[in-house]
Amino acid sequence: MEEQRQQQKAAEIARPAGWDKDDEYLERMAKIRKEESRAQFTKISGTEYLKCTCTNCKFSFRYHPLRRMPGKCPYCEVDVPRFKGVF
Repeated sequence: MEEQRQQQKAAEIARPAGWDKDDEYLERMAKIRKEESRAQFTKISGTEYLKCTCTNCKFSFRYHPLRRMPGKCPYCEVDVPRFKGVF
């Protein structure tokens, strides 16, 4: 049982030759930036609006996905990315 776990870990950790701590750090930071770059949408219950959090300034505002309004963040005027998904 423990041997299977070690084999699974070895398979997951397989990295190319020359992989070091700097590469691990850069991989983690790239993941974090990717998460931050996506706009965060959450459903406002009882309405057809979504709560959008701006990726640039972290300001939260209401967003209507069908009308795509507002088109820009009311605080910093950065374009709101298109909402892809269903709540």
